[in-house]
Amino acid sequence: MRFQRPILPSLHEAQGYWQSAEREQWFSNDGQLVRQFGSKLGQFVGEDIHAVPVANATMGLLLALRASTQAPPGHAVVLPSYTFAATGTVVKWAGYEPVFVDVDREHWHADPDSMREALEGTQKVAALMPCSTYGSAPPPEVVREWAALAEEFSLPLIVDSAAGFGSVDSEGVRLGRNGDAEVFSFHATKPFAIGEGGAVLTKDEELADRVRRLSNFGFGPDRVVEEEPGLNAKMDELHAALGLVVLETYLDVLKRRREYADTLIRDFATQGYAFQAGADSSARQFLPALSSSTNARNALLSRARSRHVELRTYFSDPLHQMPAFATAGRTGVPLPVTHELASRVICLPVYSQMDASVLARIGSLAS
Repeated sequence: MRFQRPILPSLHEAQGYWQSAEREQWFSNDGQLVRQFGSKLGQFVGEDIHAVPVANATMGLLLALRASTQAPPGHAVVLPSYTFAATGTVVKWAGYEPVFVDVDREHWHADPDSMREALEGTQKVAALMPCSTYGSAPPPEVVREWAALAEEFSLPLIVDSAAGFGSVDSEGVRLGRNGDAEVFSFHATKPFAIGEGGAVLTKDEELADRVRRLSNFGFGPDRVVEEEPGLNAKMDELHAALGLVVLETYLDVLKRRREYADTLIRDFATQGYAFQAGADSSARQFLPALSSSTNARNALLSRARSRHVELRTYFSDPLHQMPAFATAGRTGVPLPVTHELASRVICLPVYSQMDASVLARIGSLAS
């Protein structure tokens, strides 16, 4: 059994949208479907949200960072080590240096106290880039602390919520409103799956316009690069068509994925596994669980292999331990929770369509 089994809309389902691109013979470069998709993404989150579809979330993070800060190369960006490699990669590609901070023991998002310690011990910081870990919505009070730190230190706040489109926080608010900009992935393995793609969401219309301009080489209205050179990070019309199809039934997809995750939680919680606090309304790309020990995790991995069920261990290799980031500028901020989670985490499969037999097969691994 594969760890992930992506389900994308069929080309037949997208045909109704795609026909408009064929009629216009307009297949990229901010076409009608991309504009429509961006508008509907914003409406999904809130009427005051501006959404810029992009080629992928990595490009989205890079654009959001570049659009939010004018800090020269060599400055630091504060981010958790307990995250996917793309977050750290973007920082390096933007010409900055990662400064890694710890996460909270219960909810696993960037710890504001650790962020403050890093900020007070680091000169020349360009931005804060916390993450919605595993796509779950951070507690609203934590987001407010992130925002307060950003304001106190006069820094932009970019939130990497790659797997979190559709996740809802404890106050009933969907992700997409946090920070100066929040970035999502629509990769094939994400709950909102269109193959490749992503979006930058922001409440700031001027920031959205700058992201859009940077995604198209930096061209202004006269197709002259007058301010900052950009790159080609545009979404094309075909992927926008797929995204419009996904939006039609996405609430049902989220409901199923949460129900599947709840079933697995019941199976594993009785065997001593713990789960991320506040993740009940996550989009559930997969289900991270915390084993009682490294040995218990290894035993579960062994059982799964013997029964031909693929499990994974995101993020058992935190960024500060990866060779590519080994020389990153760090403040000496301790990362005890990061090390503990990395040594014990195990990730269980969650698909958009799972029958009882599949869930039972995964659940049987608990004991």
